[in-house]
Amino acid sequence: MKHSNIENRFYIPVEEFVSWKKSMGVYSFQYLPPTVIIVSGLSFIRGLKIFFHKKLQGLNGENFLINKILVTQKLGNGAPALLTHLEELRVLGVKNYLFFGWAGIINPEIESGEIFLIEKSDFTAKQEFYPDSKYQNNINPLFLELKHNLGFKSASCVSKDLPFYTGKKYNKEIFKYDLTDMETAAFHSFLRHYKLNGAALLTGADYYKNGKWIPPDNMQKMIEKQHNYIKAILNFLK
Repeated sequence: MKHSNIENRFYIPVEEFVSWKKSMGVYSFQYLPPTVIIVSGLSFIRGLKIFFHKKLQGLNGENFLINKILVTQKLGNGAPALLTHLEELRVLGVKNYLFFGWAGIINPEIESGEIFLIEKSDFTAKQEFYPDSKYQNNINPLFLELKHNLGFKSASCVSKDLPFYTGKKYNKEIFKYDLTDMETAAFHSFLRHYKLNGAALLTGADYYKNGKWIPPDNMQKMIEKQHNYIKAILNFLK
């Protein structure tokens, strides 16, 4: 069935979407700071124990201003949720992006709870969100600053589009990577496509051993460790 009268455009331009939200008075702010820290999963602000922050309205997830840095939490899981937020922030003027996420451990030398700066990432499937989505290095000034000044260890990551599927073919393909998640490869593609500064930091959490899933044994301790790294970055960037 042909639709000859429909434009050859099947997406909403982000600039038009943001302009519409501004015209509707959706945003509680006039401008955003140049740097954002996005925290995946569990609440970060409560554990941070910083009381002098301002909550912003109009963006996906929960968003706060802390030390003139935008912090996003409770955004949701997966690349589409993350990219939707990133694209809106880009149009609103954000230039530097930090993503804190959780990952499954592939490399048996990695211990549960270790945090890594992700240097390389790839997709398990053809998820070409941007033209340059294939296996990539993520080396930019912000990445290098964090690596050299805060001493993060680097690792590689493969991103998949389902959280629980691990078939035989998939298992064979991923052994060259250190970690696996659902967002980092798309995050890196976004940075590369728009030539932006940014870095992904993943906490290795669960893993498989002898065919059995091993969940994190002390999740609260891992969360506290992640919070300490985020606070260190907030202090470093302010």
